[in-house]
Amino acid sequence: MLTLHVVTEDIRASLKWGAIAIIGIIVLISVFNLIKATLFRPKPSLPTMSYGLLPAIPFPKNSTTQPLSYILNTVDGTTHIIDPTTNQVKVIPDRMNIYKIIRPQPDLTSLQTSNDEVQAIGFVTQDDINQVIPAQRLSDTEYEWDKNYGLPQSLTMDIASHNFHLTSQYLNYPAVLSASNAPTDSSAINTVQNVLSAMQLTPTDIDTSLTTTTDYVIVNGIIRPAQPGENVMAVRVNFFQNAVDGYQIFYPSNPNTAMSFLVTGGDTQAEIAQATFVHQVIDSSTSSTYPIKTADQAYADLQAGKGYITLSYTGGNSVNIRTVNLGYYMGEVFQDYLMPVYVFQGDNNFTAYVSAVTDNETTTAQPSPAE
Repeated sequence: MLTLHVVTEDIRASLKWGAIAIIGIIVLISVFNLIKATLFRPKPSLPTMSYGLLPAIPFPKNSTTQPLSYILNTVDGTTHIIDPTTNQVKVIPDRMNIYKIIRPQPDLTSLQTSNDEVQAIGFVTQDDINQVIPAQRLSDTEYEWDKNYGLPQSLTMDIASHNFHLTSQYLNYPAVLSASNAPTDSSAINTVQNVLSAMQLTPTDIDTSLTTTTDYVIVNGIIRPAQPGENVMAVRVNFFQNAVDGYQIFYPSNPNTAMSFLVTGGDTQAEIAQATFVHQVIDSSTSSTYPIKTADQAYADLQAGKGYITLSYTGGNSVNIRTVNLGYYMGEVFQDYLMPVYVFQGDNNFTAYVSAVTDNETTTAQPSPAE
């Protein structure tokens, strides 16, 4: 006879076995998914390496031919990259983006445009300010303008890229040595900005927060950093391009950049007495990933003499490495690609760069060192 007690017991049994069944199904599904994830785990993506073998970075000549020994005296005694804002170890990626650099091409108006640019900053004849100084042709794309009055200056420009170098006889020029029109740090920056604006060469990828200035004096025909209390005679201004993918761009003449200007006093106002303006345009619209070395591998390369040591180094044959960094390298000669480098810095103004792309993905032939 069906009673309430029997019905209750049947319902309890059904719920019990139903719960066991549901738990069993959940366990089976979890085991199945675990097995599936293990057996059919997606393969990690590989670097794209769309550009094939990359050319070696065209580093300049090393500042020394003597073999150097290195001691890791970093914060933790390793090649870890330490974030200066958090003091935490940065995670080094196994690959980085490689970007093409746009190669400028001359056209029929290139020389006229360059004449207009140098005329705008005073390379005009002494008798007629509306007449540009005639240019001397040095090569298919390189021309030189020489101004022999006032502060004698010489400007050499590549008329395709409009990059230029300017030199002068400022070390013995009376108006420079008198410092009567010597610039301040801020006015030196304004002078450079005004010159680039007049030439219509102001880059659009400059991080103004990184701009540096250094004060100098000239003593017995030698320029050196000014000491506190000395009358400043010249100010060097360095512009830096924007970081790429969060990585700083480094230059071969560290701490100077490839856009470096020495501003001095002049006859009536401050003027640029020396300049290197080499601005290479990064094609940020496309990129390809390439594997990079570990910091330890890069340090081993440095120890094996495979790094580029900048001219700023003033020490002996033993170097204390204080910091390790990772960034991109932009030289003063044209390079086809923006490529990453490890940056080792230490005592006595030591800076060295080591190519970060793994050796298998770069050509073994080294380019001729840039002069």
